[in-house]
Amino acid sequence: MTGRTGWGLSLLAAAALLTGCARGHAPKIEENWLARVPPEQMGPVERARAELQQAENEKNRAEVGLQDAKNRLDVAKSERNAAQSRVKAAENQVELARNTGDANAVEKAEGELAKAEAGLAAAEAQVEWAEANREAAEARVKYAEAEVRTHEALLSQAQYQVLADANDTRVRDMDPQSFEAEVSARRAEAAQARRELQEKEQKVASAYQKWDEARSRAQESDRPAPGEFPRG
Repeated sequence: MTGRTGWGLSLLAAAALLTGCARGHAPKIEENWLARVPPEQMGPVERARAELQQAENEKNRAEVGLQDAKNRLDVAKSERNAAQSRVKAAENQVELARNTGDANAVEKAEGELAKAEAGLAAAEAQVEWAEANREAAEARVKYAEAEVRTHEALLSQAQYQVLADANDTRVRDMDPQSFEAEVSARRAEAAQARRELQEKEQKVASAYQKWDEARSRAQESDRPAPGEFPRG
């Protein structure tokens, strides 16, 4: 009975260890522990630091891109409001023309209304694109943040390894698999974030095509299409 209980406890302990590794909880490495590592052995850590810095730079750029996308959406919404006002004004002109009984005036007013409606359709399509573009920018930030976490895990792993190679007693009881598990977990998160970003980017491309077609129709009706944002 005792043997079975001991075996059961061993299984539970093993399961707990595997669960901890799957979640990616590696021990913390203190930066000051590296002070005694010979400079010639610090290469892996220095490379990991440089890659982490690059990932952080990409995150900063993604955050700037998100702000730009938000600004574009604000502009697109303003232009849609202006286009809605033009349609309302054109509808009023049609009503006034009809009250005069002048067929030529009615025809002209209805033509202007058609142009205004084409412009509004383009403005609405622009807002749809700008919203999709903002969502993609948000996903790009999320992906960049996941990449930063991945490189933080890689840095911790590199730090552990150089300390272990230097026979530092402070890492003697640490399990190297815990660092590998954390790297794997962070890479999985980054891969999922990347897939989500790609889905958002596909929606941006579809929305842009719809907007471009609406702008072309507006231009054909002699109404300048709102907005001239680049594809992005």
